[in-house]
Amino acid sequence: MACARHPAPTPAAPAPGSDHRDLLAGLWEAAVHLRGSIEPADYKRYVLPITFLRFLSLRYDRRRAELERLMDDPATDYHTASPAHRAAVLADPDEYRSRGAVIVTEPARWANVVAAARRDDIKAHLDTLFDALEAAYPAELRGLLPRMYAGSNMDLEHLRGLIGLFAREAFERDHNGADMLGAVYEYFIGRFANSEGKPGGEYFTPGSIVRVLVAMPEPKTGRVYDPCCGPGGMFVEADRAPGHDRNLSCYGQESKDFTWRYSRMNLFIHGLETNRIKLGNSYFNDQHPTLKADIILANPPFNDGSKSAAGWGPTASSPTTRGWPSARSGCRCRPATPTRCGCSTPSTT
Repeated sequence: MACARHPAPTPAAPAPGSDHRDLLAGLWEAAVHLRGSIEPADYKRYVLPITFLRFLSLRYDRRRAELERLMDDPATDYHTASPAHRAAVLADPDEYRSRGAVIVTEPARWANVVAAARRDDIKAHLDTLFDALEAAYPAELRGLLPRMYAGSNMDLEHLRGLIGLFAREAFERDHNGADMLGAVYEYFIGRFANSEGKPGGEYFTPGSIVRVLVAMPEPKTGRVYDPCCGPGGMFVEADRAPGHDRNLSCYGQESKDFTWRYSRMNLFIHGLETNRIKLGNSYFNDQHPTLKADIILANPPFNDGSKSAAGWGPTASSPTTRGWPSARSGCRCRPATPTRCGCSTPSTT
């Protein structure tokens, strides 16, 4: 469901290639090797923070290398031979933010993480890295990053193996600009779901659906809202859509604490605003009660309840209309042609 009415969409972004799938399969294989020391359901909690470090550093490294090339090129406005000027450009946060990256603290840069992997205190060292990142970006990251490695019973060689896996060449590739943190999260959740005999789509929106939903309204400017945003894939895909020049403001809500954390981390990696992603169940606890969104992009969580005479919803007595918040709980959709969830065209007034 894309709750907007726009002209013909542009083609969806290309699906990830085989190297992308091989990378995800390799991550799962590495996670399986943790059996015996880590509960299967906790795999993602140990792998995803390292994924965050890897892709945060990768985006920083790419932008820094680009800035250095620009300063070396006499044909560009960046060209300079002054060491002081070069240092100032490389330390300017806006130069990174403008390209969807952030400056990464020195110890958290991936080359230094790999070099530290042989340390006997690597588990405590990782926790320290997360402390330093939160201190550097308190508004965006405070309370999001885990400090769990030092206190875990995770085997040192397993942790070193995970770091080594992320050092592979496959992680240096662009993967068509794919949302890799979200892809890793969704891949792991899907594998867990399959092992439980459930379809992975009950837990997240598959990437192919995300690409279709974003392509339909072609978001270019304004406020985009997802009331059940999961790991933030809708926002990352919308940010990649051509023609908006980073003029989109993303608002979202997620009911699961773990997923909410990684949604904000995902947006941070891509240089997007994180503080408008709120924790809470949008059925009962609307965290954006005054928001008038320009576009609503959502795949409603039909698994939160069952179909009844009152429609889809977590309970028959919940204040919903066909499974979506009613006017008294903050619905932003005008009654037009109803879809399966009762949602249609977003209100812009």
